[in-house]
Amino acid sequence: DYYQLLDVPRHASEVEIKAAYHRVLLRLHPDKNRTGERFDIALIKEAYEVLSAAHRREAYDATILKEKLSNLSSTAPRPAQVISLEDFNEIPNGATDEVASWRYGCRCGGSYVITTQAMERGEHLIGCSSCSEVIWAGYEIAEGEDGA
Repeated sequence: DYYQLLDVPRHASEVEIKAAYHRVLLRLHPDKNRTGERFDIALIKEAYEVLSAAHRREAYDATILKEKLSNLSSTAPRPAQVISLEDFNEIPNGATDEVASWRYGCRCGGSYVITTQAMERGEHLIGCSSCSEVIWAGYEIAEGEDGA
């Protein structure tokens, strides 16, 4: 996984990716690498080139998503359907007007709830609060206006 290789979150900006790339190169430089950790400089460079180019990153993310969906084992929950976050109802935080979580109704009468924290961790599979049904919540982490 290129994100793990560069130690960046999936929603990292180009600036964060570039900084992480330089950190990895510095950490693994022969003069600095006291642990003897082995690395493939070509793979690190490829990770940087893919994640720093928007169109290549989108293609990479789509490939990763497709692999994750196809690699769900028979013991893992299989999503009944893919639901866009736009179809969920926003649940505001009681203390502020910020959205703390989103809710989508299940056919059993229960609901699927996803929190901001779960989305920041990259979680997409959401279980119903009342039955064993699981959905795939479709969303992308949006960057703030300040680029962070």
